[in-house]
Amino acid sequence: MPRPKSLTPKYRRHKPTGQAVVRIDGRDYYLGEHGSPESRERYAVLIADYLTVGRIPDPDPEPEKGATVDAVIAAYWQHIEQNGRYTKNGEPTSERSWIRDSLKPLSDLFGETPAGEFGPKRMHALREWVIEASVKKGRMLARSTINSRMRRVVMLFRWAVGMELVPSSVWHGLQAVPGLRKGETNRVKESKGVRAVPWTDVAAVLEHLSPEVAGMVELQWLTGMRPGEVRTIRGRDIDRSDKVWVCRPENHKNEHHELDCERMIGPRAQQVLAKFLKADPDAYLFSPREVEQNRMLARREARVHKLWPSHERRYRDDPPSYAGEIYTTHSYRQAIHRACRAAKVPQWSPNQLRHSRATEVRKVYGLEAAQVTLGHATADVTQVYAERDRELARRVALETG
Repeated sequence: MPRPKSLTPKYRRHKPTGQAVVRIDGRDYYLGEHGSPESRERYAVLIADYLTVGRIPDPDPEPEKGATVDAVIAAYWQHIEQNGRYTKNGEPTSERSWIRDSLKPLSDLFGETPAGEFGPKRMHALREWVIEASVKKGRMLARSTINSRMRRVVMLFRWAVGMELVPSSVWHGLQAVPGLRKGETNRVKESKGVRAVPWTDVAAVLEHLSPEVAGMVELQWLTGMRPGEVRTIRGRDIDRSDKVWVCRPENHKNEHHELDCERMIGPRAQQVLAKFLKADPDAYLFSPREVEQNRMLARREARVHKLWPSHERRYRDDPPSYAGEIYTTHSYRQAIHRACRAAKVPQWSPNQLRHSRATEVRKVYGLEAAQVTLGHATADVTQVYAERDRELARRVALETG
């Protein structure tokens, strides 16, 4: 029985010129130097278009076809930068890098395609290309990561519809593409999620941490604060007029939604904070700069041979640059990871402390108590229950915090 003919046009070498070539519908497309990464990428783009829509789009689309995908991406990125989207305190948030990672494959694969012709079939091809690229690199992505990247592509075209760059049918068509379901493919992995960490593992690392980082860990364990909240807390953020202190961080995750953030601080957490309160209300309570200064001072005092006068003048005239004023999310996490290795316990991260707090509170007080203690904002929470929720969070903090 003869071998069935492949429906996928082959990547070939054109002997007279040494270029890579592929023949599609009787037409030769030259791709550049044979075997080069650029030619392979150009081949993947042409084949993706051919297999999804059955033809190759005109490389020079007529004006009535509208902007290309690359033009839409460029306009969207300009909109983000000019309007300060995904920026907090003058610094870009991690969402910007996630958007960039999501849109780069779209540009590589369909950048020259008219944006109005980008439909569900091309969306499926894009997702398959992203999955296959991650497998070839030996860095298999999680199913949730793939789905979130595709959602950001849909978000791009939703914005484009609002700016009248593409017809509304494009966005509606992309919404019809379902996300990957669990078990649908074995080329993605399932994320384990963030799990609670037992107190035994937390207690084991405290002695391997600086007092400041240990204080941040204990405060997170007792209050359920987010890492970004605990590392930027200042004296003026804390209302100490009642038995239960109330911390209102100036910067928090949901501030752009115009939602308030209150963290109830009970007696045990107050004892932790009391050791770090400063006379200056604007000073950060947990400062790596102070840790580094104290470490350098201890080293200097432990010197066998004291500093020469010339060395002292140099330190006075040109003091060494110490660490930053606050811990970054990365430096806080790295300090804990180093302590885990020193204590020889399974590695855990700051976000797991928040989940541990939620687990403890839910076990004793129920799901609603865990929700209000952690400050989760959900659509079904109404203003009618605001006072009740606040009082419940206050009681939990008073009894366990």
